[in-house]
Amino acid sequence: MYLKTPVYYREKYHLHIERIIMKTMKIAFLFACSAFVLTMAACLESSTEPEIIIDYGASSYFYVNNQTDSDMQVTYNIAFIEMDSTVTVPADTTLKIFQAGDIGAPPKPSEALGKITVYQLLENQSSLFLTIDPVTDGDWIIVDEDLNEIDPESKNLYGEDGSARYKLTLSEGDTN
Repeated sequence: MYLKTPVYYREKYHLHIERIIMKTMKIAFLFACSAFVLTMAACLESSTEPEIIIDYGASSYFYVNNQTDSDMQVTYNIAFIEMDSTVTVPADTTLKIFQAGDIGAPPKPSEALGKITVYQLLENQSSLFLTIDPVTDGDWIIVDEDLNEIDPESKNLYGEDGSARYKLTLSEGDTN
């Protein structure tokens, strides 16, 4: 009769553990396959043709029309992002300051922009000209590709590409 050593029992124990692990993995694999088949069967409809859903992206362009005799520095906060951007708009000029995009409808100024601060640039210094906080849609007019005003009651508020253009006008009487 042979004496069984601790090594023998350890090897037998490891073989037993490996068999349990393999059985558990087989059961888990079969369960995963069954769940996949049931999920795929539940997704099937009576028609075999998939329904194509198209959801277009839309853009908005934001312009500042500086009708003053001075250059203006426009600092704006992009909505929902802690980021400021600064653009200098020369006197008697209209300049695109920002473009925003969304899925579905083009974002309105109140949806795309946070606080707007405008500084008047005089020689080597700047002075606060205007602060808009929060940005409201009423401060902006809707314009076409040529930056001409569009009647808000019009059915064609957006360009051919589905984009919207908004213009904010700065004049001498707008100071804080």
